[in-house]
Amino acid sequence: MRTQAVQRLEGKSAECDLFLTDVIWTSEFASQGWILDQTELVEANKDRLIPSTVETAKYEDKYWASPFFTNAGLIYYQKDKVAKPDTWQQLYAEAAGAPGNSFVYQGKQYEGLTVNFLEMLYSAGGEVLDDQGEVSIDSPETREVLDFMAKGLKDGSADRAVLTYNEDAGRLAYESGNFGYQRNWPHVNRLLNATPLAGTFGVAPLPAWEGGKASGVLGGWNLAISAHSTNQAGAVAFIDFATTPECRSTWPWTSRRRRSTRPPTRTRTSWRRCRSPLNCSPPSRTPSRAPFPRSTRRSPRRSTRTSTRSFPEPPPPRTP
Repeated sequence: MRTQAVQRLEGKSAECDLFLTDVIWTSEFASQGWILDQTELVEANKDRLIPSTVETAKYEDKYWASPFFTNAGLIYYQKDKVAKPDTWQQLYAEAAGAPGNSFVYQGKQYEGLTVNFLEMLYSAGGEVLDDQGEVSIDSPETREVLDFMAKGLKDGSADRAVLTYNEDAGRLAYESGNFGYQRNWPHVNRLLNATPLAGTFGVAPLPAWEGGKASGVLGGWNLAISAHSTNQAGAVAFIDFATTPECRSTWPWTSRRRRSTRPPTRTRTSWRRCRSPLNCSPPSRTPSRAPFPRSTRRSPRRSTRTSTRSFPEPPPPRTP
């Protein structure tokens, strides 16, 4: 997905108006001039957005995307084996208490391991960068957390197989019923409830480090507008629609009335809401800083046809 997005953006392709971007791509995409400045749009919608998710779209004091959906780590635990953990130390101690209690997490050498490590590091009071932006990861807190994680692999708190696990592999291992704890993302709750483990597990926030406070690392995806879009007004209209509570309550993967895995499009009503396109502009190194061209809003028929190609029509609401 990322490779295809970069190819289109580097090639100045107008094929895509909107891109679903990982929260860690913001600075790269914005600094390259690939996406438009959405500061005005984000500021207008801030009252319906979670503040911490808004920060994931910020680069050099401007907002380059709109938060779409977010993720934060959770602890899944078998209620008949282990207790809900208040601290990481308690979790590891209980996980080492019996062979079937051990802890499953993402330990493979990829970004998942980085996230799992940072969740503990931040909770222990450590940082990667200090307030001045200087690298500060070489700290006593870092060594303490790394030693703690390594010790957990040696004493059985965590099975050594976690060194090969990403999210799906860890989830499947936990589904075997041979583990007490699992660290994973929110979507796993629904998947576990479709297995024999349904009703046997609890879900808890990430625990705190002893003497510290709980901390997490946000994942998720944002909506960014291509700097080469020929339908910028349509892109704004979709974002404005997609971030409303009404849309979120019927979104396929968030609604209890889940009927489809296909994302809905904006409706004709939401298109009409976009009467004054916001001045989304590319970075200063890109010559064009003009507002959205009015020509993209001239023909409702043309606009609807363009959006339908990229964003299929939502299903009608079901009546009880």
